[in-house]
Amino acid sequence: MKDMIGRIERELKIEDAIERKLVDQPDYIKAYSYWLSGKKPTTKKSYIEHAILFCDYCKSQLGEEILRADFLCRINADLVDSYIRKISFKYDTEGNRCGKAETSSVNTQICSLSAFFRFLISRKLISENFCENVSRPKIDEKESVVYLTPEEVQMMLSEAQKGNPDWVKRDRLLLILPLVTGIRISAMIDINVEDIDMEQKNMRVVEKEGKYRIFSLPDGVIKLIQAWLQDREINMKYARGETNALFITVNHGDCGRISAKTVNRIIKRCAESINKPITAHKLRATFAMSAYEQTEDIYLVSELLGHKSPETTRHYVRATEKKKKEVIDMMGNLVGI
Repeated sequence: MKDMIGRIERELKIEDAIERKLVDQPDYIKAYSYWLSGKKPTTKKSYIEHAILFCDYCKSQLGEEILRADFLCRINADLVDSYIRKISFKYDTEGNRCGKAETSSVNTQICSLSAFFRFLISRKLISENFCENVSRPKIDEKESVVYLTPEEVQMMLSEAQKGNPDWVKRDRLLLILPLVTGIRISAMIDINVEDIDMEQKNMRVVEKEGKYRIFSLPDGVIKLIQAWLQDREINMKYARGETNALFITVNHGDCGRISAKTVNRIIKRCAESINKPITAHKLRATFAMSAYEQTEDIYLVSELLGHKSPETTRHYVRATEKKKKEVIDMMGNLVGI
């Protein structure tokens, strides 16, 4: 059966997953899902999962098997603080602490918990948003940005070339697109064949908040897309199902749109010889860092990345040690030493 437009298809699957998750949840969690209807399905699913995790924690701390709506008034600042301390760490399979959680992950959970509290206040189930006075962990400004050097990029492309010949062109394209355009993985996997304009040498994608963007493509990328489309057609002949997705995969003979998990698995395989934690997002960071080094224009790079503010971009484009040394040497020459 021919599938639907990629982003609609994926969003419907997420909505189905949310419905399954809500089956055994209390009515106020179900009402919360309706309250979140304006959010993107991925965000909505994440917010609901965080609310459920928090409620499960409250049940264990309050000694209740079911956290009924009339028990929510027992939530207080101390309970919220202890929960945030808990999610600030990583845990092994036996429940022992094994490291600190990523700052961005903790902040995301605090943000979604704050939204849950705003909903509960609107329903008069609690009277206070306990996240308003929570000190959110700050991202260490000295923390290094993980990105690839030109040599490491070539190493990954060489590894991709060693893969299954039927999928080599797809895998190389999955690496090259975010490196050349800075595209997000969520937008990349949603690209359909008809989103590529060979004559105008561009592609149309849908990014955050459903916004359309047009990306110009170099001749080399256009040629790689054309080559992949030929292999894509051959691969589809020997699989069940049809899809208009640009990036496909075949599992147990069934053809479908590639997932973010599969993309990151391909990237991880191609980066095995590199001593860095490389993901699709790190390819985007490599684009940002390289673009800034070439242009030294944070506003242009911010626009290329689709950021609302250059402040968001600054995390990607911190000065390299080489650039710092160049400036110091220049100032040394300026003062004659």
